[in-house]
Amino acid sequence: MIVQILRASMPFVEGMLKVFPAARMGVISARRVEEKGMSDDKRFEIEVRYIKLPRIASDDTVIIADPMFATGSTALRAIDIVKKHGSPKRIILATVISTRIAIERALRADPRVVIYTVAIDPELNDKGYIVPGLGDAGDRAFGE
Repeated sequence: MIVQILRASMPFVEGMLKVFPAARMGVISARRVEEKGMSDDKRFEIEVRYIKLPRIASDDTVIIADPMFATGSTALRAIDIVKKHGSPKRIILATVISTRIAIERALRADPRVVIYTVAIDPELNDKGYIVPGLGDAGDRAFGE
């Protein structure tokens, strides 16, 4: 099963479906509440507006797609949502760019989570964006 976090992961998931064409799809619409700012411990409040997940069986592998794994706040919320809907055999977090902060936070929360990332960038700025990073993945994907 592939779970996309709307909207940033939509183009990422298109490619995943070419590799896993029989994968079932789940959707979580979640966003960082940036208006409230990042906390001192580099976390964001996460607003979830929509969840649609197929049944999760104990032998399922769930891949959560989140291209920019900055603070880990959104992905960790998605992992919690998946766990509330079932107990998959494996949870994989597929990212493009990550930070050590997010990776360490995810592994502390659940050491069984497997993380695949293309690059680890060195830091976060004061707004919680990866530096150097690529900017907002959703904005880049949809030309904003």
